[in-house]
Amino acid sequence: MTIPASILTAASLCADCFAVSLCSSVTLKELRRTTVLKVALSFAEIQAGLLWAGWALGSLVASLVITALSAVLGICGGRAIGKKTGRTALIIGGCVLIGIGISLLFRPIS
Repeated sequence: MTIPASILTAASLCADCFAVSLCSSVTLKELRRTTVLKVALSFAEIQAGLLWAGWALGSLVASLVITALSAVLGICGGRAIGKKTGRTALIIGGCVLIGIGISLLFRPIS
């Protein structure tokens, strides 16, 4: 996210909180510090929770999209190469997979 986009997002969230404050001041007969604190903390919790949820969901969606695109490209590329080279591509692909498996066996788990 760019700096101007971040500033606009922050300004829109501030405007939302300001609108709730205005409506509360009009509708509430008596304004106490505890009420103001409760409303402010509620907004802080909700906005922080939504920020975290958006980050987690965005990260999940990004990883799923990358995985899906990799799978589609691998399948399409494999078919195209397989049509041109035939059995040779099958043997080379098998050797590559065996090599990956062997390298994973000797890699330390971290």
